[in-house]
Amino acid sequence: MSQPSWVERLPSGWRPQRLRHVAEIANSNVDKKSYEDGHPVRLCNYTDVYYNDFITDDMELMAATATGQEIRRFALRPGDVIITKDSESWDDIAVPACVAEELTNVVCGYHLSLFRPLAGRLDGRFLLRALQAQGVREQFWTAANGVTRFGLGQQGMKDALLPVPPLPTQKAIAAFLDRKTAAIDALIEKKQKLLDLLAEKRAALINQAVTKGLDPNVPMKDSGIPWIGEIPAHWEVKKLSWLLHDGPRNGVSPSVSHDGSGVPSFSLSVVRDGMVEVRGDDVKYVMASDADAHRFNVMAGDLLMVRGNGNINLVGATGLVRDDKLSPYVYPDLLMRMRCGDGVCPGYVQYCINSDVVRPQLTASARTTVGTYKVNNQQVRELRLLAPPQSEAVAISKHLDVALERHRGLVGAVQAHIKRLQEYRQALITAAVTGQLDIPEEDA
Repeated sequence: MSQPSWVERLPSGWRPQRLRHVAEIANSNVDKKSYEDGHPVRLCNYTDVYYNDFITDDMELMAATATGQEIRRFALRPGDVIITKDSESWDDIAVPACVAEELTNVVCGYHLSLFRPLAGRLDGRFLLRALQAQGVREQFWTAANGVTRFGLGQQGMKDALLPVPPLPTQKAIAAFLDRKTAAIDALIEKKQKLLDLLAEKRAALINQAVTKGLDPNVPMKDSGIPWIGEIPAHWEVKKLSWLLHDGPRNGVSPSVSHDGSGVPSFSLSVVRDGMVEVRGDDVKYVMASDADAHRFNVMAGDLLMVRGNGNINLVGATGLVRDDKLSPYVYPDLLMRMRCGDGVCPGYVQYCINSDVVRPQLTASARTTVGTYKVNNQQVRELRLLAPPQSEAVAISKHLDVALERHRGLVGAVQAHIKRLQEYRQALITAAVTGQLDIPEEDA
């Protein structure tokens, strides 16, 4: 394993140390199952570590059982650091969390590794930050093995190099970073709440337009559907099938071509925010015939709906193809294509399907098989939509296009700010634990 670049820049008195020389390392084998002859424990699991910097006693942890030997070996103590040792992505491995205080009967769970700093040599909170630092965490990424799922072996953990200053300096750095990261995290949380509010605003804009129209003074009538309520008196409620010329038609699922030959296809993630938008990472090539390429093509005005997903909240998400740039592509099996009939505005249909008064009809009828929630063509055809006159549907679609373009600008600005804060947080941690910041020991 080559030395990280920070090794040559360490201040006087700091030393690069292999993790095995400053901490005990153990992989937990305590699973989530409970056994009659086991002792009741609280289990610290993968997600408890992945989503938190610190493990505290007030966290809601899973009830499980463990043997006496497992408790002696994997009971968590203040200053212990736990990492995730498995992941579906090589660059999402070895995410750490530190035990911040005395815990009541808590044991380290399966798919996690326990690092116990050696007394007098390494501080647990400093170890947490060191494992988050650029130039340290990448060592675990390169040591991970796998193809579709990646795992980190003990040797890769033991050989990892850490910057190790004197213990008082470690504690000062840890205290400094605890304060700074808490302030940054609080600001990020506020920005995330703002994104939640903007998402609610977006939903409200769509729901109002597709159920009440744009004229606040129009006469209303009962729609006859409890979850919709009143609608403009001149509107109708129609099944989606009445508005379509073709479809819904499921996509193609041939084998993937790994040499770049075949027909270009794309992933489900192209359905974004009511649009169909293909980015570089979305594209793959499939071994499809010319007949498939013709039958499963997409063109401007088509609607693509997610008919299957592991997240039920994404089932039914629909995007509008706004131009013919996607004409060379075929669409995959877990999407379905719909083409509207003459005199039907596809933009309005997209907004109506994505509204909170239509999408729940699909999520309520979705069925799960092997962890994937799916809806079938008949369920989609039976969707009940609000149908204004064509001219009004076009006006609503254009109104929402303009309003949501402004909305996307606001969301993009907030997301960019969050990204900058996250990058600053990462840079601050890296600079502090590699000695690039002068932090007085009295900061401890």
